[in-house]
Amino acid sequence: MFRIKGRKSKYLKSLSSEQWQQVKRNVRLRDNFSCIIHGCGKQSRLETHHITYMVYGFSIVGEEMNYLDWIATLCEDCHRHVHRTGSHPLNHKNPYRVNVTKYKELHQITKIKTKP
Repeated sequence: MFRIKGRKSKYLKSLSSEQWQQVKRNVRLRDNFSCIIHGCGKQSRLETHHITYMVYGFSIVGEEMNYLDWIATLCEDCHRHVHRTGSHPLNHKNPYRVNVTKYKELHQITKIKTKP
């Protein structure tokens, strides 16, 4: 997992909770177990990325199941790139950030059907 400086230990502990594991499963299933970054699509070294920690002025930490559209599947390299690029539409510090649905619309990404 890509570590961001200054994360609180309570937040780090929440990432090992059963609730967070369920969020990760649901997000990765939605994203077809692939990095959603346009042009990437890697299916290995996947990480689960918070696009934002606040929705409508309230923290979503611990309530992520209700805000899955603000959480994305990224490969390790893209996750690092998103965090290092303040203007990236999935960077949580970008005031013009977008959720997963909007990002996919902008890049016309559709779910790829897998072989049975």
